[in-house]
Amino acid sequence: MTRFLSIRSLIPVLALQLGAVASAQNLMAHFRLDEATGPLCNDSSSGGNTGQYIGGVQLAQAGARPGTLNSVLFNGADAGAELPGAPGIAALSSNFTVAAWAKLDDPTGYRVLLGNVNGWAVGSFYSNLRFTTRGIQDYIVPGAPVSTWFHYAVTFDASFLATFYVNGVQVGAVQGAAPPFNPATSWYIGTINGVTEWWNGSVDDVQVYDVALSPGDITALYNTPGSPLGGGLGAPYCGPAAANSTGMGSPLTASGSTSVAANDVTLTASSLPPNQFGFFLTSRTQGFVTNPGGSQGNLCLSGVIGRYVGPGLIQNAGPGGAFSMALDLTRTPSGAVFVSVLQGETRSFQAWYRDLGPGGAPASNFTEGRVLVFQ
Repeated sequence: MTRFLSIRSLIPVLALQLGAVASAQNLMAHFRLDEATGPLCNDSSSGGNTGQYIGGVQLAQAGARPGTLNSVLFNGADAGAELPGAPGIAALSSNFTVAAWAKLDDPTGYRVLLGNVNGWAVGSFYSNLRFTTRGIQDYIVPGAPVSTWFHYAVTFDASFLATFYVNGVQVGAVQGAAPPFNPATSWYIGTINGVTEWWNGSVDDVQVYDVALSPGDITALYNTPGSPLGGGLGAPYCGPAAANSTGMGSPLTASGSTSVAANDVTLTASSLPPNQFGFFLTSRTQGFVTNPGGSQGNLCLSGVIGRYVGPGLIQNAGPGGAFSMALDLTRTPSGAVFVSVLQGETRSFQAWYRDLGPGGAPASNFTEGRVLVFQ
C-alpha cells in the first residue's frame, strides 16, 4: 500500500524544527541503542564515544516510541555499556544536558542511567530523579515514574543549577555550588562503574549536549523521539529506516538553508555499514515500497525519481559509516534530465546504499526519508 505524508501535517513539525529551538548547541553523544547484536554500543554523533555492552543486556527490545526503533533492557545486576574515554562527554563539567527515554522497573536504591564514578551521573534514587557530582553533591527531586516509559532530561548550567524535566515539563531544580571532580577513564550507561548502581529497566535514545538546553529545546526533544536537536532542515518521514548490517537504521539529515537563492543544502546519511557505497535520491512525490528489487529496506519515494549518480556523485561511507553531499539546486536530477528547484517546491530525499545480507551476501538498503519545503 502506498502511503503519503501531507504537507499540512508537516507544518507544525517544520515550525518546531525551524523556529522553536532557541539554544545554540552541539550534540556531543547520541546512543540510539538500536543495535540488534553486540558487542558495540554505537555513538552516532561525532563525539567518538562508542563503547561495548557488558553483562546480560537484552538488545533489540521495543523502542520507547515509534521514532526510536529499538531499546536496551538492563537487568539491574550486571548489564550495562562501558564507554572508554568518551571524549565527547568527559570534557563536560558544567553547562550541559543529558536526555534519554527511560523505564525504571525497580527503583530500589541508587540507579545510574549515564555516569562516571569520579565525575557526574544521571539516574534515580528510589522513586526520585537524581543528578550527582560524585563526592560533592546529590541533586534530587521527586517524581521518577516507575514501570512506564518517560522522557528524562537534566540540564546543569554554568551556575551549577540542575534542572529536571519529565516528558518535556520541568519538575524541579536544585542549586549547587561546585563542578564535579575530574572523571575516571570510563563512562557507563546502566551503571556507575561496572560494579554497582545498576539500572533496572530499559533505556533508549541517550543524547548529550554541550549546553544547558532551554525549556523549548527539551520539549522539542520530547516531541521528536529519536531525533536530535539540530537534526537540520525539513522533517524526517518514512522512519525509522530498516535496520542494516550494523543493527541500526540509517537516518538522513539536511543542513544549510531552504532558500533557493542561497543554493546551500547538504544531505548526510549516517549509521551506515562502513566502507559501503551509495547515492542520494529525490522526488516531488512520496511513496512507500517494501523491499524493492530485493532490498533489505524501503523506498520512500514515487513518481519521477532522480538519482545522484553522475561523475563524482557516488558516495562511500568510509570507516565512519556516513557520507554527505552538497546539492546543486540548479541541477536536480528528475528522471533522465536535470531541473532547478523552485521557490515553494516541496521535495523529498532518501539515500540508497550497499549493505550486507545474511552470511555476508551483497545486499542493499535505504535510509529514512527527509522532506524539504523550499523558499
